Amino acid sequence: MKLRAALLVVLLAGCATHDRVILLPNSDGGVGKIAILRDGQETVIGEPYASANTDDRGHLDSAILEAADVRKEFDAELAGLPARPVTRNLYFRADSTLLTAESEAEATAIFNELAARSAVEIVLVGHSDTQGSERHNDQLSLTRAMLVRARLIATGISAFNISVAGMGERSPIVPTPDGVDEPRNRRVELHAR
Repeated sequence: MKLRAALLVVLLAGCATHDRVILLPNSDGGVGKIAILRDGQETVIGEPYASANTDDRGHLDSAILEAADVRKEFDAELAGLPARPVTRNLYFRADSTLLTAESEAEATAIFNELAARSAVEIVLVGHSDTQGSERHNDQLSLTRAMLVRARLIATGISAFNISVAGMGERSPIVPTPDGVDEPRNRRVELHAR
């Protein structure tokens, strides 16, 4: 970051030299923490819209900014950010390619959100519980992923942007013995960026 700031100063000769970090919240409003170290002075910020700045003398200070002010000042930059990745599990009925009612409702909203993006890459990974033979579960998990793919394509997403795999019963969320009906394992993982 120091090298980037130094290059910026050289390219913009005459601009004040200071660094500024603003911590943006993720989609659910939460944030992590960032530690900024400058000339032996450390500042940790960990609240939405927390800011750490160095002034022209190199002193480090922090503040909490108003969300509206950050959006106003950085509107163009924020608009240019790529859409946030989406990771969801869509769950299926037992030994079926039909989504549960809850996942059906969620799927429509997710598919529409992804279709509205200008560019998207999607990975779909189908899974099953341990009921049925391994061969049956491999085919079922792949069929589930292919059906989700078909629905995404129907919303206007290019087939070339969707990868599909079936894991059968090999990667359960909840490990179970063979022959167990576990609803959380009957899923298609959707990863989009």
